[in-house]
Amino acid sequence: MVQLVVVFGEWTMKDGVWQFVVDNLRGGRHFFLSDGCTHGDLLEMVQDDYELDKTKELEITYSLPETMMQHMALDTPPVHVTNDRQVQNLIELSRAHVIRLCVSSQFEINGGNDECDGVSDDDDDDDEDGDEENNAFGDDNEFADGTRNGDNDAIGGDDIEDGDGVNSISVDGVGINEDYSLYGKLKDEDEDDSLITHLW
Repeated sequence: MVQLVVVFGEWTMKDGVWQFVVDNLRGGRHFFLSDGCTHGDLLEMVQDDYELDKTKELEITYSLPETMMQHMALDTPPVHVTNDRQVQNLIELSRAHVIRLCVSSQFEINGGNDECDGVSDDDDDDDEDGDEENNAFGDDNEFADGTRNGDNDAIGGDDIEDGDGVNSISVDGVGINEDYSLYGKLKDEDEDDSLITHLW
């Protein structure tokens, strides 16, 4: 069995060296680890002693002893305890050196897009409702009598072939640009002429 001092905080790098910034408000803890301690046991001890929410992801780390760091680069990161084997390494190292165990935590992010997905679903529903409403009133190019925009046959019109101009359009056999003088004067015009002749 070995004993460890535990602190809570976070790791930061300053001037190329890793330093652990302690959260003084949470204080420290004192653990005794048995030889058969597992990663699950150590994790449960940390959660219970610091009264941490189970939904928080914990990081259990420690810095190598100073005598070992003298032969390593200054930017060597802290050692993470992530499984049973790492716990046994920690126990064996603690028999010969004083080790301070460091604990950090962060919130797990779950279902961050649920709210956005709901908005997306609502938009899809609105689009479907709009399509149904358009179908209820019918096609924009379809009239109430069943005819469609551009349907000449339905209104008795003649199709205009390619190349035909406006001058070729006729109504009841009479072209638009016909010379109406060829058809003679109208009845009212004849009466007006005879009246003028009689007065003279």
